[in-house]
Amino acid sequence: MDFAEKMKKAAEEKKNANVGGTAISELQQKLERLNEDQKKENEDKKRADQGLPNKAKNFNLAKKLEELKKKALEDDEKKVIDPYTVKVRKFPYDTNEHDLRLIFEEYGEITRVRVPMD
Repeated sequence: MDFAEKMKKAAEEKKNANVGGTAISELQQKLERLNEDQKKENEDKKRADQGLPNKAKNFNLAKKLEELKKKALEDDEKKVIDPYTVKVRKFPYDTNEHDLRLIFEEYGEITRVRVPMD
């Protein structure tokens, strides 16, 4: 075994050596993550001190869609407080506020029509 091979072997043994049952390489990775987290916290604090908003957090599309579905279900289950409000669902997507107003005007005065665009 030549010198270079001995050095590589020694480096690998050092990398895999245990400190309190944890490999040094794992400890190094944990330290790097902690350093990154600390840098991010410091950067956020500086931005807050300057009156700037924090950088955007990671966006999770699946989580956001789940939240929106949950909110839609909650909205559907809410009781209508105003007895003169009519909630219409499941109409064609190409229906607009003018079309709904024309349909419902024959039953009485319409003060407001709103078609949510999600």
